[in-house]
Amino acid sequence: MIIRGRLLGLLRLFKLNKLQLNPNHKMKHTLILFYLTIMATCLFSQKETFQKIVNNTNLNEILQTSDNGFIAVGWIGGPLPQSVCLLKLDEHGDKIWSKSYGEMEDVIALSVDTTLDQGYILCGWAYENNGELPKMYVIKTNGIGELEWAKKYGGASFEASRKVRSTYDGGYILSGETDSFGAGKADIYLVKIDSEGKVLWSKTYGGPNDDMTYSLCQTADGGFAILAILNIWTGSPDIAIIKIDSLGKTLWTKTYVDSHFKFGNQIIQTSDHGLAIGGGDTANNSDFYLLLTDSLGNLKWSRYYGANGSEGAYSLAQSSDNGFILAGNSNSFNGGDVDPCAIKINSSGGIDWCTSMETVNTGVAFSVIQSSDGGYILAGEDYELIKLDSNGDSPCSATKQIVTAKEATTIVSDISLFETSPNTITTNSVSVIRPEVDVTVVCNSVRTKNLFSSKYLEIVPNPAKDYFSIKSESFVNNALVEIYDILSNKVYSCTENVLENIDCHQLLSGVYVVRVKLGDAFYSLKLIVGR
Repeated sequence: MIIRGRLLGLLRLFKLNKLQLNPNHKMKHTLILFYLTIMATCLFSQKETFQKIVNNTNLNEILQTSDNGFIAVGWIGGPLPQSVCLLKLDEHGDKIWSKSYGEMEDVIALSVDTTLDQGYILCGWAYENNGELPKMYVIKTNGIGELEWAKKYGGASFEASRKVRSTYDGGYILSGETDSFGAGKADIYLVKIDSEGKVLWSKTYGGPNDDMTYSLCQTADGGFAILAILNIWTGSPDIAIIKIDSLGKTLWTKTYVDSHFKFGNQIIQTSDHGLAIGGGDTANNSDFYLLLTDSLGNLKWSRYYGANGSEGAYSLAQSSDNGFILAGNSNSFNGGDVDPCAIKINSSGGIDWCTSMETVNTGVAFSVIQSSDGGYILAGEDYELIKLDSNGDSPCSATKQIVTAKEATTIVSDISLFETSPNTITTNSVSVIRPEVDVTVVCNSVRTKNLFSSKYLEIVPNPAKDYFSIKSESFVNNALVEIYDILSNKVYSCTENVLENIDCHQLLSGVYVVRVKLGDAFYSLKLIVGR
């Protein structure tokens, strides 16, 4: 099927042909940004690594959850029609539960996020039961994966969603592409929905050629930054950032062009409120690509990273040291096989390390995050789930590699795109629950845990009003306690002999991160202040 091939082909553009938040801390709904913040502040001392296979399932995104476990989403292959898979793992990568959701025809999920009610929101696309063209497909579940609602969004032609994010107002934002609306051909398509799936607004952005997006992020001002790929089928695609406000109105659009034909796969907001894009180019010897801007899209620097073969990045995350981790695939190592690869970049753009991973099947890491112990977990195609320590090491088929960096000559230009507000049609969907998936252990390192971990520290009461205490099963004294707001601003710092009755009456209601330093280790806890 041509459209099916188009969709799956887009997922693998960087497989190299198989070779080659206005949020402020007064706001009630800040839990999602807390999870983003905590990823940049947690440094537990656990050093566990692992490599596992999620049977017959391709994983497209993985996130850490508040219990230090993980939630991953993807899709299950035949022999039945493809189904959505939602997988809950503990901190060791062991399965707690899995759910699969399906229709009479294929459904695929590409993105997942946690929700304010401790559930999950996931998105992708679904083929209509009557053979009509695909539509945006969204599923909302509770905290144990039980289906709450499923809906489809679109028009008379083709739609697909590739990223979903919880928003500060308790709703969700969907990004993808549409052929039904816009300036002509494929256009970037955003749909803003409330917590029940009702459309609040929808927008398209584009020009005369085919345009699309793989990623967006909510920014600290309450708006969004969209990573756009313009003129995608012309042979010379351009990377662009579209900055919009909370209602979808365009604030500015900039392109980032050099002599390489580049794709961007993920955009994030950095700790200094700038933006970062991870991706690659489409040359025969392509490389990982990282671009940084300030909050207004002005270029800070851009670089390529690679070896003698072909590399490309599907995913990007900022690390706790204000550096970056890029993950995707490479055929420069392991005898030319296409295998997952991760590169750690420091805050100045230099290379800290590069690790390639030999897997059971050839594959690619579609998603990478820094876990709460300071390590990195990758999930991807051909069923692999891989955990590295903070230095990129693992006894599980991981090998350090040599790569080089080179500056990219990037020209930044302001452009205008056509913006429309289409009438998005919502259709309720009846999803079928299908069998669970199994996780097979390929390799586990020895599990070691420091005396103190997040399970031994607890804030009480939480929510707190004027005072709180940090309880531990072991004796604690002379601990440095720091409190950060949702924008990573330090609002409290003191060395406490006894972790009791810590004064928080001057803090506004909202969500905070409490960092406790014990010896050389840092531990991060969530604090809710409510009055």
